[in-house]
Amino acid sequence: VSPDYTEANVWLTAIACAIIYALANVPLSLSWWCLLRRFSTFVPPRTAVHIYGRSLIAKYVPGNFLHLAGRQTMGLAHGIEGWALVKATGYEHILILLSALPFFLFVLPVFVTGTDPNITLPLFLLSLSILAVTLNGLFGRWLLRAFCLQLGFLFLSATTFIILMAWVDPSTPLSTNEIQLYGGAYVVAWLIGLVTPGAPAGAGVRELVLIGLLEASMTNTGLLTIVILSRLTTLTGDFIFFVLAGLALDDK
Repeated sequence: VSPDYTEANVWLTAIACAIIYALANVPLSLSWWCLLRRFSTFVPPRTAVHIYGRSLIAKYVPGNFLHLAGRQTMGLAHGIEGWALVKATGYEHILILLSALPFFLFVLPVFVTGTDPNITLPLFLLSLSILAVTLNGLFGRWLLRAFCLQLGFLFLSATTFIILMAWVDPSTPLSTNEIQLYGGAYVVAWLIGLVTPGAPAGAGVRELVLIGLLEASMTNTGLLTIVILSRLTTLTGDFIFFVLAGLALDDK
């Protein structure tokens, strides 16, 4: 296979991953819609996708809060009650934290020498089950649905990263345990970037955490390429979602 052909395939794969990431934002926006329903505020799903997607792009502005302000402003303009918007945003961040925390189990072998990687998946599934049952019991089905949709976003996002790893560096080992490590590392890095104050879309933070977690698993050159390509993929995916959300019409 010629180098040009291989490079072309990598870029085609990156474009495909950007589209997948754009579509992954749909369950994330529907999760927010579920939270609005939890607080007795009905909004057509397409309206929620429109508001969420059009405001989400502002997370790339330094400060990492303008997308929340934009969502609040757009929600009010669509007749959504202000306090319901505030509560939905607050619960959204709590649920994001809860849905991402179990992924730390997949990177446990990086921090605790001698940890059996085979136990991480059962522990992960057990923790998700406990969280799901608890959320449903304490807060009802709408929060449970929001939680599951956020998990869908995380799984799809991690999948795009793993696909890039496989295509950019075909020598990357892809056993079940290693796939769990790569996916877990991506979600952990994404979460740390999310909660870091002032980092627009976790820029810089996510990449540093990913390199720190995975540098022992592959060559530094290959890892750096994948990390940079992953950032370009998510940026492109967010822009695609921004455009698609702008095309979404209110159900009336």
